Amino acid sequence: MKSEKRIHKREYTSPEWYYAQLEQDWFCADMAGDYMVMRKMSECGYGDITAPQASIMKYATIWELNKEQIKILLGKDYKEELFSDWETRRQQPLREYKEWLSKQP
Repeated sequence: MKSEKRIHKREYTSPEWYYAQLEQDWFCADMAGDYMVMRKMSECGYGDITAPQASIMKYATIWELNKEQIKILLGKDYKEELFSDWETRRQQPLREYKEWLSKQP
């Protein structure tokens, strides 16, 4: 059985509190009603991941991340040439949607 703890939502007081949890090897794995289910990163295959990287993993899609967050997430695997125009590329779907919307009656 993997280590697990349940934290009532009122105990989640700030991002600093969450970062402290990450530094102690805990991450938010699930929500159960009014409780946050936290598990040990080391027991869930996260290995040498850093707390800031784990925090960024809560986003649903890479398109939500800015260039600085991508750098943190990828760490030593970040390649500037792949993300040099990231801010332009990540805004493209929004521009296309706005164009489509403007053409609607």
